Amino acid sequence: MGNSKLASWKWSGKTDHYNVRDHKIDKITIHHMAGNATLANCCTSVQARGGSCNYCIDSNGKVGIMVDEKYRSWCSSNRANDMRAVTIEVANDSGEPNWHVSKKAMAALIKLCVDICKRNGIKKLNYTGNTSGNQCTNGLRRRAVRDHISVVSSVT
Repeated sequence: MGNSKLASWKWSGKTDHYNVRDHKIDKITIHHMAGNATLANCCTSVQARGGSCNYCIDSNGKVGIMVDEKYRSWCSSNRANDMRAVTIEVANDSGEPNWHVSKKAMAALIKLCVDICKRNGIKKLNYTGNTSGNQCTNGLRRRAVRDHISVVSSVT
């Protein structure tokens, strides 16, 4: 298991918020940043809240790595999920109430999901929506994500 070659940046800051995985990667968990953050600002913000993520995507579609895929990030407030999921934070290019995600960021997200699925043998990616009760996926436009997940599944 390695990291995506789509990532062109790697977090150089310290993070204590990861563990070695105890489960095969078979999921992807996507959150939005609730802001138009750079890759470094995303990692700094997540770190300040005591968390981490595997990947982050800025509004220009640039992909960065915070925690290598071989490690579980502390992202979804659910240990079991984080042990099996690659976690991705995506920047918004506008704020409330819609938390819009740019076309470049969405395109990078889809490419990253396809890459993760291919490298980890995930044959079909299902969109389950937001099951945590928070607003973390609102900016990703549920219908758009569902439609794009169909595209991901058709090329994996």
